[in-house]
Amino acid sequence: MSGEPPAGVFSIGAGFDHHEQFIASAGLSHGRLFGAEGLSLALDASLSAMASRVDLNLGAAPDLIDPLFFELNAHSHDLLLSPDHPLSALRNGTLARVGLKLDRNTSISLGHRFDLDQVDDGGQALVGGPDFVRRDSAMTTSALSVRLDYLSNPDDEGPMLDGLRLSAQIERTFEGLGSDSRFTRFEASAALGVPLSFGFHLQLNGRAGAIRAPSGADVPLLDRFKLGVAHGFGGDLLAPTGPTLDPGGANIPLGGTEAAVGNATLTIPLFPDVGLSLFGGVEAGAVRDPLDGVGTDFNTSAFGGLRWLSPIGQLSFGFSAPIEGDMFQKEPAFYFMLGL
Repeated sequence: MSGEPPAGVFSIGAGFDHHEQFIASAGLSHGRLFGAEGLSLALDASLSAMASRVDLNLGAAPDLIDPLFFELNAHSHDLLLSPDHPLSALRNGTLARVGLKLDRNTSISLGHRFDLDQVDDGGQALVGGPDFVRRDSAMTTSALSVRLDYLSNPDDEGPMLDGLRLSAQIERTFEGLGSDSRFTRFEASAALGVPLSFGFHLQLNGRAGAIRAPSGADVPLLDRFKLGVAHGFGGDLLAPTGPTLDPGGANIPLGGTEAAVGNATLTIPLFPDVGLSLFGGVEAGAVRDPLDGVGTDFNTSAFGGLRWLSPIGQLSFGFSAPIEGDMFQKEPAFYFMLGL
């Protein structure tokens, strides 16, 4: 039998929390499309009471054009912002990126993103709300970006990160490219995986971002930083975090223009011979909006569960629960994930 890893991967997942109710997800990826080395395709989809998301990614990095590579993404995201109000946002768009591998560990890429957003208040006008949630016409975002990526161990294909992964990006919209919005967005992320004694493993993740816009300019609702909500910036295990609009107690998350989120996960092997392990950790995040004079909203959460590297793929069973929060008292969330 060949020791070569499988070219195709299929994953399914499910979860439940009081905010999004039942959550289902599925993904399909193939690393050697049509048998061509360096040609990959990935399809990811998720559905909940609050959101639906579909992403299609095509990548090309054949030896013929090495060290260049190309990526193309097409996406459709439909988000209901609050279970107590019909305000929704729909985004359809594409992201094209061309990159250059500077060495085995580092790459730089240039991208262009074009999104068409539609915000719908469901006939219940948000009197006094900001323009970006009261807009009843389509809004386009056309932006150029530069991204730098670094991976200390590019040969690592294990289920847990071993080494350091860094990424930084700056993105700016341009009216000359058809953009209705005007802003500059900065993002940076870091992840560190450290194998410990007795088979223990520690992983640290962090992400931060900031948006700057001219006075009076609208930052699109789906580009603003939101933690702990669908299509957010991160903090998936947190209670919804960030500035809100409160028409009749609906608590609609508007997002902010500055955010930071981080988590630490410790994995402990229970039965290494069968691939069964226990994991647990904490996550914390904060969002603020100095452009609109909104202060910092901070939340923390604890999580844990079991992970099994089974013969049919990786299975994960987990939960999360709030430790502290200024906005929502989120009930414990449970999830299940299977990868084939």
